[in-house]
Amino acid sequence: VNQSVLRLLLSFGAFKLEPHTVKVSGELKASLACLATDAEGAKKLCTTLTQSGFSCTQEESVKLAEWKKLLVNMAVNPICALAGTTNGAVIENSHLRELAFAALDEVRRVALKEGVNLFESDNANILDSITKHSANLNSMLIDLKNKKQTEIDFIAGKLIEIANKHSVSVPVTKTLHSLIKAIEMKVTS
Repeated sequence: VNQSVLRLLLSFGAFKLEPHTVKVSGELKASLACLATDAEGAKKLCTTLTQSGFSCTQEESVKLAEWKKLLVNMAVNPICALAGTTNGAVIENSHLRELAFAALDEVRRVALKEGVNLFESDNANILDSITKHSANLNSMLIDLKNKKQTEIDFIAGKLIEIANKHSVSVPVTKTLHSLIKAIEMKVTS
């Protein structure tokens, strides 16, 4: 059986207005990656997504696409959740921006140990991508406000696990993870 393997990572803001009503905000962004044998299918899907209003890019590998998404998630989600503010605060507030840059450096160093070079994804480009979602409250902050568990274990927790495997120090990531877990424990108990 010949089956295609495509990985689609979507980025956009969504706010729950009512139990069955969601408002979408920010740029509709899709990042698509596939095995080399599935390139034609990926190209067709990317064209369809673009025609549907998404800004679609094709990445050279699934692994690279996932690490790039982790870069943005680490720069925004735990930091803005802890600050209780919109994603744009990482751009506007020099203290939060400095913290985001430190987290980005840790992600890059761990990714490199996994064979992924993210040093070409400079901080200015990442901040530019955040600008398109600057008014949004990220899902981690929304989860904490709604007294629910967050995805911190799948973002920072996984990064810590991989960092430990390679003996890479990630003190900023560990601190962000611990602080979110502490708040999570308080609001979900």
